[in-house]
Amino acid sequence: MISAQHGLARISDFSGEADDMSQLRKMLPLLLGLVFGLVTIVLADSWIMLGQRTVSSNLDHDSINVSSTRGNFRSIKLRVREVPVQFRRAVVHYGDGADDKLEVGDRVPVGGETRAIDLRGSDRVIRSIDLWYDANSFHGKRAVVSVYGRR
Repeated sequence: MISAQHGLARISDFSGEADDMSQLRKMLPLLLGLVFGLVTIVLADSWIMLGQRTVSSNLDHDSINVSSTRGNFRSIKLRVREVPVQFRRAVVHYGDGADDKLEVGDRVPVGGETRAIDLRGSDRVIRSIDLWYDANSFHGKRAVVSVYGRR
């Protein structure tokens, strides 16, 4: 590149810009790998809704069916809307016929959720989840309970 400075012509060297591009090309795979790794970590820790049920004071337990095509999960949690729910326990029924009895014992406020509840074993395709709760706490109202799973 030719530029005029103080009335004199000067030729600039583009080799510095070429070196910068070469370094960028060398770093690109590393940067893409870092981005891919972060996305994988975020997705691995994301929660997937498995199902939900509107529960009332007419019963003290309900069942939520889960499609087996959704895959394996290592933990679940329960979210509540409309009315607080005092959970007693949950029984997770797996596709292979095994059951996992979980003591929940959490009172979940409106808009709240339980802690992450770890599931035992591996290859855990969930078929359904039975929930027991204190129906007397609803005072004639209904709550919406959603079950989420984490892979």
